[in-house]
Amino acid sequence: MHQQLSPLREMVRLALLIGLAAGSCGCPQQAPAPIATPKSESEAAAIVDGPAAEPEPIVDDFTLEADFRLLKLADFDRFPADAATWSEKHGVLLCSGKPKGYAYTRDDFTNFTLRCEFRFVASGAPPDAESSNKFNTGFMIGIQEPHKVWPASLEVQGRFDELASIKSNGGVPALTISDDPAAREAARLPVGEWNAIEIVSHDGALSAELNGVMICTSQPGELKTGKLGLQSEGFGVWFKNLRVRIDE
Repeated sequence: MHQQLSPLREMVRLALLIGLAAGSCGCPQQAPAPIATPKSESEAAAIVDGPAAEPEPIVDDFTLEADFRLLKLADFDRFPADAATWSEKHGVLLCSGKPKGYAYTRDDFTNFTLRCEFRFVASGAPPDAESSNKFNTGFMIGIQEPHKVWPASLEVQGRFDELASIKSNGGVPALTISDDPAAREAARLPVGEWNAIEIVSHDGALSAELNGVMICTSQPGELKTGKLGLQSEGFGVWFKNLRVRIDE
């Protein structure tokens, strides 16, 4: 008489039979597909989340300094005028990175101190060093009309491998700068973390600090006043605690 097995023993017997059958047929087991590491700027941009990845309410020890005022999305116009590129959530300005362009202040600024923290928003595994270098945004100073990509202006770089360096755009003559790559390498935090930047403009001369470390200064150029801007450069990026102080 056939003895009925307990449910547990029957499950074990069936599992063993299935395993033996799979081994006897010589069916190869598929290894998981390797994660591709992006090498080009376009490939790196493809792993970036836009504003759909919204921040939770941010709780930090930020206190607005005396004489500074916060800049909100309502203080900016946009070029191109694409409402999907820029948004605001919990006081954080969110940029999708697409299309390329910039948000620019309605007010003009001459002598000022600008401070904020910013981070790139990447999905999946953290990018490697080569891909990280291509993550890009920027802080535009002295923007002149007509608006275009890119207008006559100065810029403190947000591109990861050139963070806090100073350059000119839109046909403005090149600036004489003093840049410290070693200081940048030591001060810079990885893609996905918040980096703090301070930009000071005085009579056309600029200085840029990254996480409290002086990175770059420039001699006065021909641009001394204009609008401030945040760049959309193909990569999702968030800005928080964006504030400005008018200096003498």
